[in-house]
Amino acid sequence: NIVLDGLWVPSSYPKNKETIIILHGLTATYREFNVLLTASMLIKSNFNVLLVDFRNHGKSTCTNGRHAGGQKQVYDISNSIEWLIKHKNIPSNKIGIHGISGGALSTLLLPKIDNRFAAISLESSPFDFNMIAKEEVNFQGFPSFLWRLAYWSARLKGIHLDEIKTKDSLLNLKDKPLAIFHGVEDTRVRFHHAEKIRNFAIKHNIKLSFFSFKESNHTEALLIEPENYSKYLTNFYKKNLNQ
Repeated sequence: NIVLDGLWVPSSYPKNKETIIILHGLTATYREFNVLLTASMLIKSNFNVLLVDFRNHGKSTCTNGRHAGGQKQVYDISNSIEWLIKHKNIPSNKIGIHGISGGALSTLLLPKIDNRFAAISLESSPFDFNMIAKEEVNFQGFPSFLWRLAYWSARLKGIHLDEIKTKDSLLNLKDKPLAIFHGVEDTRVRFHHAEKIRNFAIKHNIKLSFFSFKESNHTEALLIEPENYSKYLTNFYKKNLNQ
């Protein structure tokens, strides 16, 4: 009984079916600058976009006010794909998924449960929730072992924060392309997360496009290098959605 709030922008629909779902980060909404700037870049290149608020965010249904490390949010993405296919008649080979920060982590987990898309792209993505949670605890000034206490507390309540694992999901991409966008100076989701995804993808022959931005902090490349960012993103989807 979860209702997701979203915004459907049919820039070239129904003539063109190519559509990108854009997903916000933790505690954010689709009204954030990094979502709206990304959407504007894609709209200018005649992509349709669907902006979605995850459960417990924005005006979507609040189940418990907590984030589940992408484990629940990934089903919100799957349901958004279902909406596009069922209500807008968008074929899966014309659907791209772009996740930002926490939304990128949820996107990274998607291939394990749903492969109805042509390509995915990640902006400032954590490698997995366990890795970013330890760093976030330290970022907030607390010892990292507190994360394990929180993890097992959640398990006792029936919440499995790493049930869907990044490595398993990446291996289930089934030859579909992945693009990574990440600022080298990111202090929130450090650049080594992107490097770890990249190294895993290379090792397992996953189709990968990798874009790093030397002077950018967390999601700042959209502001610092908008022309390059737009070119990389739109070209990636033009190629892989056959626009």
